[in-house]
Amino acid sequence: MTRWLLVTGKLARPFVDQVAQSLTTADRQVEVATLPISVAALMTTRWIARHLTVPQGVHRVILPGLCQGTLDVLENGKPYQVSKGPVEIWDLTELEPGTHEERPRPHITMVAEIQNAPQWELGEICRTAQTWRENGVDIVDLGIPQETDWPAMESVIRELHQNGLSVSVDSLDPAFIERAIKEDVDLILSATWDNRHVCTDAKQVVAIWEPEDTEGERLDETVNFLEGHGVSMILDPILGTPGLDLAYSLERTRRMREKYPRFAMMWGIHHVTEFVQADSIGINAAFFMLATEFGVTHLLTTEVASWTDAAAEELARVQEFWRHAPGYWLKGGGRELLVAKSPKHHQYTAQECSELQRALKDRNFRILTGKRTIWCFNRDVMLELEPSEVEWAFSQLQVNDAPHSFYLGHELARAAIAVVLGKPFRQDNRLDFGYRNRRYGTRGMRTPVIGHKRGEETVPQGDQGDGNAWK
Repeated sequence: MTRWLLVTGKLARPFVDQVAQSLTTADRQVEVATLPISVAALMTTRWIARHLTVPQGVHRVILPGLCQGTLDVLENGKPYQVSKGPVEIWDLTELEPGTHEERPRPHITMVAEIQNAPQWELGEICRTAQTWRENGVDIVDLGIPQETDWPAMESVIRELHQNGLSVSVDSLDPAFIERAIKEDVDLILSATWDNRHVCTDAKQVVAIWEPEDTEGERLDETVNFLEGHGVSMILDPILGTPGLDLAYSLERTRRMREKYPRFAMMWGIHHVTEFVQADSIGINAAFFMLATEFGVTHLLTTEVASWTDAAAEELARVQEFWRHAPGYWLKGGGRELLVAKSPKHHQYTAQECSELQRALKDRNFRILTGKRTIWCFNRDVMLELEPSEVEWAFSQLQVNDAPHSFYLGHELARAAIAVVLGKPFRQDNRLDFGYRNRRYGTRGMRTPVIGHKRGEETVPQGDQGDGNAWK
C-alpha cells in the first residue's frame, strides 16, 4: 500500500479531509497534515520544511499548488517524493502519480489559409504567417479568388520562403498555378480535371472532388494523369455544408479512402466552422478526431468569421493534447481545450461557507461561488448573492475606502462571470479560459490584494485570505 500526505492550512482542513477520503483506496492511504497557518497559499517550501513532520512510511507528499519555493529543501535525501498539487483543492480528486507521456501518434499537417490574399498587405501576410507557424501551423496557404489580378504573388511567396515558411497557393486559375510552380511553391490547391495539365511540374498538389463529378470519373482521370507524371498528391473529398450535405461528404471521404489508400487526404474544416455560428474549438476538436479515424492527414482551416478567431491555433492545440491524452480521446488530456466552459469543479454550498466563516478571525473578505450563487463574507458579514446582485452588495459590505472597494468590485465581477459561465472561481486569480490564457500571457498571473488602509497595496500575511483556502 502507498501512503500520501496532503499538506494544508487551518482553514482548508475540512475540505482537504473530504478530498483525502475520496482519494483513499484499498491500495492507497491518504492522510492530511495541517500546518500552523490559516491560508495554505502563503506557505513557502522553506517555511514548510521547518514546520512539517512527515510520518514514517509516507511515499508521496503533496503541497498546495500556489506555495512558493523549490522542492529540493523538502526532498533532498528523503525516502518520499514531494510535488505541488493543483491550484484548486478539489482538483486533487483527479490527481494520479506521474504524467502522461507523448504517444507515438501520426502527425496531422496543419494548413491555414489567408483568404483573398491579394487584398492583404505583404507585412500583414508575413506577420499572420509567422504567428501561425509559432502556434503549430505547418503550411501557410494563399487563397486567390477567381478573376483576380495579383502581380505581387511571386514576391509574397519569396518573402514567406525566406522567413522559413512552407507555402501553398489555392487557385483554380491555370495562370496562377503556373506562376506559383515557377516560384517553387510547396503545394498547389486545387488540381482539377480542367487544370491538371499545368500541374505536372508541381512539388505536390491537392486533387479535389468536383461537384459535377457525381461518378468520380473526372477525379479518376485527374489522379491517373498526375500520378503518371510523377506528381505527389493529396486528395480532398470536400467537406459539405452542415445541414445540407455534410453527412454525404463524410461517406464520400470513406469511399475515397478505400479507393485510394495510397494517397494522403485533406479536409477543409473551415467548410464547417465558418458556417456554424458556434465556438470553433469544439468543432475543431471533433473533426480532428474524425480525421484520425478516416485517415485524413492534412487539415485546412481559415479565420474569417469572428467565431473562428485562432482556429489554426485551436487545431494545433488539439493535436498537442491528442499526443499526450491518456487514451485515444482527448478527455483527460488537459483543460486548455475548454475555453467557454470548464471541466467538473467544486461548487461551494451555503453550509460550507458558513463553516468557513465561523473559523475566521479577521475582517478580510472571502468570495466563493456555487452553482448559481456568490458568497462574500468575513467574520462579521455574510452575503449570498446572485450574479445580477453584485452592485447591490456594496451597500451591505460596509467598505468605505476606494482601493478596497475597487478590489472587491473587481473580484465580485469576476465571480459573477464565473457563475454565469459555470467556471471555477478562485479569488485573486484569473478565470481559466483554456489555451486563451496562455495565448494572452495571463496564466498564473495574480491580482494584487488591496489592504484595508486607504491606498495601501499589501501582500497577504498571517490570517489574510484570498478565498481559496487550499492555495
